[in-house]
Amino acid sequence: MRYRTEVDGLRAIAVSTVLAFHFFPDLVPLGYLGVDLFFVISGFLISTYIIEEDLKSSFSYKKFYWRRVRRILPATLAFLLVTSLFSYYVLTPPDLVKFAKSLIATLTFSANMYFWRTGGYFGDVDALKPLLHMWSLGVEEQFYLVFPFVLVSIMSVFRGHKRLVVAVVFVIAFLSFVANLFLVHIGGSNPAFFLLPARAWQFGAGVLAAFAFRESKGETGVVNTYVALSLVGVGFLLPIPGLPVAVLVTLGLGLFLSQRHCPALFPMRLLTCGSVRKIGLMSFSIYLWHWPVLVFIKYFTIAPPSLPLLVLGLLTTVALAWASYRFVEVPFRRQLTPKIVLVSISSSVMAMALLVTGILTSQGFRWRHPELVNMIASATQSNYRCPLNSYVTYGGSRACFLNDEVESNYSVALIGNSHAQMYAPALSAVLRERQEKGILIPLNDCLPTIDLNISVECLGLARKNYASYRDDEQIKTVIFAMTWYADFWVDETGNKIDDPFRLQVASSILNLVKQMEEAGKEVFLIGPIQIPGTDLASTLSRELMLKGADVETILGELKVSRIDFDKEFGDVVTFLTRSLGEHFIAPDKLLCDDYYCFFGNDSTMFFADSSHLSAGGARLMTPIFDQILGSATIPLKTVTSSLRSCTRRPDHGWQ
Repeated sequence: MRYRTEVDGLRAIAVSTVLAFHFFPDLVPLGYLGVDLFFVISGFLISTYIIEEDLKSSFSYKKFYWRRVRRILPATLAFLLVTSLFSYYVLTPPDLVKFAKSLIATLTFSANMYFWRTGGYFGDVDALKPLLHMWSLGVEEQFYLVFPFVLVSIMSVFRGHKRLVVAVVFVIAFLSFVANLFLVHIGGSNPAFFLLPARAWQFGAGVLAAFAFRESKGETGVVNTYVALSLVGVGFLLPIPGLPVAVLVTLGLGLFLSQRHCPALFPMRLLTCGSVRKIGLMSFSIYLWHWPVLVFIKYFTIAPPSLPLLVLGLLTTVALAWASYRFVEVPFRRQLTPKIVLVSISSSVMAMALLVTGILTSQGFRWRHPELVNMIASATQSNYRCPLNSYVTYGGSRACFLNDEVESNYSVALIGNSHAQMYAPALSAVLRERQEKGILIPLNDCLPTIDLNISVECLGLARKNYASYRDDEQIKTVIFAMTWYADFWVDETGNKIDDPFRLQVASSILNLVKQMEEAGKEVFLIGPIQIPGTDLASTLSRELMLKGADVETILGELKVSRIDFDKEFGDVVTFLTRSLGEHFIAPDKLLCDDYYCFFGNDSTMFFADSSHLSAGGARLMTPIFDQILGSATIPLKTVTSSLRSCTRRPDHGWQ
């Protein structure tokens, strides 16, 4: 297989953009697209190897996977061992338990699926997960496991018909791209980002480039070289994050890899120069080490790290990557015997299995820290997510069933965005008591309103959803909930609507309520709540554990003056109460008293992040749905007195 030295340079660009994005996100806002470049390069290199070996009738699955094992596992396992040791000393017990679960996912090549189901990629709390970046390795490993069988089978079936082979690969890549589009369209940007079926089109671009490169006879023109690289560059520079820029960088790199380029051209001289190639050769180790270095810096500092600290983190990354490349990657790939490789891998896996067992059985060695640390930290990212087996496509997005064990049809619909979804545990609890079934119809990042919304795209999706649940004869009771904290709204023409007192959006939601009532449904609206605005569950637990913050000071952070809420939402709450009467539900009655609004108390953290209720906070909302579904036995306001204590109880022994 002819070695293309410029590929090392491409790897250097890919890993450099990822580093720049993580350490200095404002400098390279789309630097995460470097991972997309890695996917294209992997598709190109792996398919080139398989094609050439197949043409010589010498392709061996055993040889292929042994090469992958020597290339990936030693460096990865060394990195995981060191990161596990640091995590034991640095992370709070609940975060250590999550780390152990992510370690299991990494070792079983399913890190992408784990992080898809437990959060995302761009959130503040996600940025504190030491193994988050292993999602991309999970995607690549799944590709390596499946792709050789697929490509060899296609080439065997269409032996001697290259165009048919290429056509089948193109169809597979196209279907993957369509799957990505579909997921994004129905509000599934998270699975579209993390999962192989929605990413296979990028590997496919590399595979198609490999077939094209084999057929190329001579050097391509200068214009073609610059056009291909310009597409990649424009993809990184356009201020429109999402699928369009991913298409540009994928297409551009695919075109570049498909052609033979003149070595004398400046881009080729740059990509093949010694220092750039060295970064490319070390790119795997650089990628492995950079993220936990940055995570531990952020975890310790709590506040955004300073520039000198970030530079020190970069230098540390380079040093660790060099050591990993020099003393692990190179020896295990080329010098050590298979027996030593296998013994080293087996020993490392066994050591981590013992560590994981200890972490999970001891709940993160919970006894090491005060219980208040554990309680606060355990709320982090505990907001509700639909079980995979309950999802259905619905309207312009997707939905999931609540209390799905009941065989009867659903009759209650909870509709909104993620701030409706966070109430699902409370509604599910009431539905279980009543042996009824419900449906959750969330439209992430959008409002349910149909005459103004957060964006024109959201408005279109909300209208599609509305058409579906309006005509859904199974739904008898509709509950609307949403975020009230958007900075502005837009109408269907895209005109910005300033609405500082939320009265226009309140009128919009009232219009929606009226139309649903005219459709014969009983409708309720859940009002706004005071949100912390920061990830208190994460920051306060670290303040306690790492900086020895005073307990009373921490508890004081769990409340704000009621005046703040009334100033921002008093007018809209009054307006909606007068308009809807008992059909307007005010959750602030559960989270606020006459003087303060609370984000937690000495036994429960109410918020999972900066704005979503935690699992514990959601449980507090059960009286709301008791009231809505007609089974409340006590007034809503009287259940709050026991929830608001923000004083330390003597029996906790936090000192």
